[in-house]
Amino acid sequence: MNTSSLIGGRYRRRGGPTSGAMGGVWIAEDTKLDRIVAMKFLAHRRLMQQGAPTDFAESTARMFQREARAMARINSSRVAHLYDSDEHEGDVYIVMEYVEGESLAEHLRTGPKLPLERTVRWTRQICEGLGASSTASSGFPWRRTQPTVPRTPARLKVQ
Repeated sequence: MNTSSLIGGRYRRRGGPTSGAMGGVWIAEDTKLDRIVAMKFLAHRRLMQQGAPTDFAESTARMFQREARAMARINSSRVAHLYDSDEHEGDVYIVMEYVEGESLAEHLRTGPKLPLERTVRWTRQICEGLGASSTASSGFPWRRTQPTVPRTPARLKVQ
């Protein structure tokens, strides 16, 4: 992918991706609204090139698009907001709120021990985010959630 071109006529990727099993997440600039966003790509083309059965690659792409539609219905300060969804050079992507910080797992692994009050507060915030996701998703089975500890303010957000 050419990282200097605009994606969807408005998004410019910054730096390299954080890779996952099915694609990557890029930090990008929304040139239309002048904000930083996260772009999550499903590597549909890569799945096909690596010999994944066509029906698996297609069903994965459909699941990714269903996930985007379900995520768009969520309206909660505890969940990263979905801004856009489309396709670029054969790969589908979603554009969502960028939450600068570290994953809760990373924070627990490398940060200081959490006091009980913060543990209870963060657990409540995670439950609020998951509850909002469940209510808006109408039974959609969420496969990937990642609580993130933002740099400021110190409130969790589910992505």
